[in-house]
Amino acid sequence: MGGPLSGTDHLRPGAVLAVLICAAVLGVPAGVAMAHPPQALAHRGGAPAPSGSAPAPNRSAGLIVPDSSVPSAASPTPTADRAADRAADRAATPGPPPTPTPAATAHPVLRAAPDERCPRAASAPMITAPLVGRTATERTATPTVALTFDDGPDEATAAILDTLAAQGVAATFFVVGRSAAARPDLLRRAAAEGHLIGNHTWSHTYPTQVRGGWTAAHLDRELGRTARLISEQTGHPVCWLRPPGGFTPPSLAPAGRRWRMTTALWSIDTRDWQVQSASVTGQSAWVPPLEGIGAVTPVTPPAPPQGSGDDLGDGRLGDGPHAASGQAHPGRAPLSHAEQVDLIVARATTLGGQRHPIVLFHDGGGDRSATRDALPEVIAWYRAHGFTFVRLDGAVHR
Repeated sequence: MGGPLSGTDHLRPGAVLAVLICAAVLGVPAGVAMAHPPQALAHRGGAPAPSGSAPAPNRSAGLIVPDSSVPSAASPTPTADRAADRAADRAATPGPPPTPTPAATAHPVLRAAPDERCPRAASAPMITAPLVGRTATERTATPTVALTFDDGPDEATAAILDTLAAQGVAATFFVVGRSAAARPDLLRRAAAEGHLIGNHTWSHTYPTQVRGGWTAAHLDRELGRTARLISEQTGHPVCWLRPPGGFTPPSLAPAGRRWRMTTALWSIDTRDWQVQSASVTGQSAWVPPLEGIGAVTPVTPPAPPQGSGDDLGDGRLGDGPHAASGQAHPGRAPLSHAEQVDLIVARATTLGGQRHPIVLFHDGGGDRSATRDALPEVIAWYRAHGFTFVRLDGAVHR
C-alpha cells in the first residue's frame, strides 16, 4: 500500500500471464517484460528499448517508424496503434489512379533557338536545291529538284497533297500564317505526310504595303506569329522562310538570323498564279515588271534560256520581252484549262542548264486546278531525266 506502482499494477491476472508467456517466447527477461510490457513486446528479439527512447524500427516486418514519430519516454496507446494501422491499410489498398494534371502547353523557343533545333541561318538566300550525298559537288552530284508551294494552305492544298502522295514526292510548303490558322488540319496533314513547312509571313504583305516598310519589328511580328502557329500545330521547328514576292530588303537577313531561319528563294518561277488568273480576267498570261512593285528591289530571277523568245513554240506567252515588260499580247484569247496546264509544265521544266533547280508553284490564293493537273507531268518529266526530288532541307521522300 502506498508503494510505487509497477508496470503490471494496472493489468489483470490473465493479462499478466499473457505477458510472461510472450516474454518467454521472445526471450525478454521477465522483470523487464513486467516493468515495461508495451515497449518490451514491441521490441522483438532483442534487448529492451532504453528508457526515454523510441522503439527501434522493425524493417523485417515492413514497418518503418520515423525516428521522430514517437515522443521521448512515451508509449503508444492502443487507440493510436489502431489509427495507424487503418492509415497503413488505406495506403496499401490500391485506389483509382489519380487524375493527371494537364501540362501547360510549352511554346517552342524559336527565337535564338539552340543548334539542335534549327541550324544557323545561311548568310545568303538559297536558290539551288540541296545535293544528295555528303561529298557531292554541284557538277558530280545526282541532279536534284525541289518542288515548293507558296501561299497556302487553301482550297487546292488537299488535292495537291493527294497528288504528291500518289507520286511519292516530298515538297516544301511556305505557308501564310493567317491561312494556316484558318486550315490547321491541312497544315498538320502536310507535315504528317513528310513535307517541309516553311514561313511565308503572317499577312503576305509587300514592303510598300506596310507603313515604314519591313522594319525589324514588323518582320519579328510576321515571322514570329507564323512560326509559333506552325510549331504548335506540327510539333516541328520552323527553319526556313520565303519572303513574299521574293523581296530581300536589308532588314530581312538580320530577321532570318534572329529567328534562325534560312531564306529560300527559287530558280524557276512557273508563274502559275498568273496563268490561272488570266482565265478569270479574260487577259492573256503576262508578268508585271517586279521593279514596279515598290522601291525595294526583289531578287532577280535567273535569265531565261537563250532563244526562248516570246512563246513556247505554239504561240503561247513565255519568257520573252512581252513578259518582261508586263504587256499582254493584243487580242489573245484567255487560256483554256488544258493550255494553262501545258504552259505550267513547260515553264516548270525549262531548266536553262540547271542541275539543281528550285521550282516555285502556288497552292493558295485562288484557283490552282491547273497547278494540280500539271504536277504529274512535271514529276514524270524530272524522273525521266534522272532527277531526285528533295525537300529544301535535303530530305528525300522514300
